[in-house]
Amino acid sequence: MNRQCKECGKTKEISSFPTDKKVSGKYYPASKCKECTNEVNRAWTAGMSVEEYRQTRLPSGKSKCTRCSEVKDIDQFYTRMYKGDKVPKSECKKCSVRGSKASTYGMTFDEVKLMEDGVTHCEICEKEFKDTMKCVDHCHTTSKVRGILCTTCNTMLGKVERSTEVILNNIPKYLNKD
Repeated sequence: MNRQCKECGKTKEISSFPTDKKVSGKYYPASKCKECTNEVNRAWTAGMSVEEYRQTRLPSGKSKCTRCSEVKDIDQFYTRMYKGDKVPKSECKKCSVRGSKASTYGMTFDEVKLMEDGVTHCEICEKEFKDTMKCVDHCHTTSKVRGILCTTCNTMLGKVERSTEVILNNIPKYLNKD
């Protein structure tokens, strides 16, 4: 059985309408479909008319990050389960990672953002950052942040940090072997 929505004018299955009035012990479907009812409720909650709300809606497959306010593709957001569906989290992946770094290293989000955005090359190998992830390098003893490195240099430094003197003495000897 089908019914026409009074809001959008589309004819939809009766299951697409919320139950509304109880008359003589029976529930009847509402005049607006669930989709339009939800839209009207969201507009009311935001303090807007339905027309104003429709103009602020994002296109399908897009979401707006609450941290950086950029509109990005859904795949740029981590997801969470909500009522059996995967929905994007409020922060984009980039802002989420920066927030984690900020709390890990005792910095503010803005300090991490400034530090990462201001550095275009690895501070050790001097290669330009392209697709490689920027790593916040820090001293494991004092937790003091030293700078931004590429993944390769940060991993290498982490492996040699504890025995720096021995390695720095032995590398030239090893490389000069015949």
